[in-house]
Amino acid sequence: MVNLERVRLIPACRSDDNEFESIKDNLIDCGHARCVFEVIGCDDLVLKEAKPDKCSHNENEARFYFTSVIESLFDVLGCIAEVKSISRTGKFLIMEKLYTDLDPTLKSDAKVPVEVDDKHSKNYGMTSDRKVIKCIDYGSVNFANGISGNVKDVPFQSKESVDDMAKFKNILK
Repeated sequence: MVNLERVRLIPACRSDDNEFESIKDNLIDCGHARCVFEVIGCDDLVLKEAKPDKCSHNENEARFYFTSVIESLFDVLGCIAEVKSISRTGKFLIMEKLYTDLDPTLKSDAKVPVEVDDKHSKNYGMTSDRKVIKCIDYGSVNFANGISGNVKDVPFQSKESVDDMAKFKNILK
């Protein structure tokens, strides 16, 4: 049964930014292009707010998701977080909330669309039933030539590789 009160909370696609702003709750985290917030009354959703001049990440993510829906690319849809709505300007996007504390035993089975090249585990999340890892940040994916519908293993970086990169960045500072 659909919870109609909950459905009313989520602004329709291309609603004004102020409707999305009104459901923004606590900050979860920020990246280089967007900040992610909890959604008032919906603990299974997040609100991504684009930083100035970064709306293209939300637009691209929504376009990739909804194109996959329209083209019935079920393998792709099974490994990316679901987009629920995007604001008129693209500043705000509502997405399925996934848990970023990944179960290491699931990493070997994780899949991602071949168009996604992200190796950072922080950009992946696990479903609440802890059965599937999905990509939660695919806003910079290039699909100018279409979406293939094919998936591949997630090329997670090892912890050692991430640590080495952090050391290298610190040396360059």
